[in-house]
Amino acid sequence: MSEINLLSKELQAGKCSAKYEEKFYSLLDNYHPGGISKFLEAGLALHKDKKVLDFVVRPGHISTRIQIRHQGSHSLDIRVQELSSEKWAEVFLVLSSKAIYSAKLLSQEMPTQIEEAFAQAGCQLIPTDDDGLRIRTDCPETELGLAIAAFYWKLCERLEQDPFVLFSLRGMGREETLARLRQCRIARKEKFQEHPLDLSTHFSSLQARSDSFWDTQRDLSSASYSIRADELPAALLRRLDSLPLYDLEDDAESLLDEAYVQVATRAQGFALGLLKM
Repeated sequence: MSEINLLSKELQAGKCSAKYEEKFYSLLDNYHPGGISKFLEAGLALHKDKKVLDFVVRPGHISTRIQIRHQGSHSLDIRVQELSSEKWAEVFLVLSSKAIYSAKLLSQEMPTQIEEAFAQAGCQLIPTDDDGLRIRTDCPETELGLAIAAFYWKLCERLEQDPFVLFSLRGMGREETLARLRQCRIARKEKFQEHPLDLSTHFSSLQARSDSFWDTQRDLSSASYSIRADELPAALLRRLDSLPLYDLEDDAESLLDEAYVQVATRAQGFALGLLKM
C-alpha cells in the first residue's frame, strides 16, 4: 500500500477528520526536507503501539515524546504563532454574528464553516507556513521524518476527540472560548432588547398570503427525507446556558436529559407511525 493511499484510507475511515488533518499534513510535509509521506506507515505503527507519549497541547505549541526502535524516547516540541488578543476579539465578533457558530461550539461541536469565520476576521484557525512553524527535538536527523509522522497520527486522534485543540494551539483554551461566547450572546441579547426589530411589515405581508401559505409550488411525492433523533442527546439543553437553579442545577439537568430522550423517542415513533396519538 502506498503512503498516500494509506493517508486517504485512514482519513476516510473516520480516524481523522479530513478537513483539518490534511492541512496539518501539508504543513508538516512541507517542513521536513523530502516530506513525510514515506514515513506515514511506520509512523502510524508507532502511534498504534502507543509509542507517542506525554502529548500535551499548550497555547502556541504541542510537546510530546516518541519512542523509536528501543532507542529510548525523544522529545518533540512543535511551535506555531498564537493569534493576538486583537485577532481573537475580531474572531469572537464574527462567531457571535451567527447563532449556529455559538450553538455548535457551546454544545462542544466544531462548526463546519469555522474556517470561514476565522477568514472573515482576517486570520486562520489552522496554522500555515506563514505562522512560523518551528520544531525543537533531540531526535536524530535520520529519524526526524518518522517522529513527525508519528506525531501527526497522534494529533489526528486528539483532534477527533477534542476539536478545541485547535483553539488551544492558537492561544484560546476551551473554557475561555465558551466563556467568551456566552458573553457575546448576553451582549447581543441586551442590544436586541434595547433596539427590538419592527416585525409589523412582515406580519402584514404574511396575512396577505394566508390563503396560499400552505400550498406547495411543486409535486413533493418524490421528495426524500429521514426521520431520526438528534445525534447529540438533549442538543437544545447543551446549547443553552446552565439553568440558574443553584444547588438544583445538576438534578434538573439530569431529569431534563432523560425527558429529552423520551420525548425524542416518542416523537420519532409517532412520525414513523409506530405509535398512535
